[in-house]
Amino acid sequence: MHHYIADGTSGLHFINIWLDVTRGLDVSIPPFIERTVPRACDPPRPIFDHIEYKPPPSMQTPEKPPKPGFERECSSVDF
Repeated sequence: MHHYIADGTSGLHFINIWLDVTRGLDVSIPPFIERTVPRACDPPRPIFDHIEYKPPPSMQTPEKPPKPGFERECSSVDF
């Protein structure tokens, strides 16, 4: 869900609850103010592989060994 929708939904919910309170009605859904829910684990325990935390691959590639059968010494050039 995009934050525009969540912000709009939350704002509309706040206005509706505010109107209910000013009319003398009970709050249908009380606010959730508990802040321990989004607390992260210490130490972190990722449940999947995070590629963004891995070191980047090396820009230098190791030299490949020459393939057998393609090595010839050239002592003269024939035209």
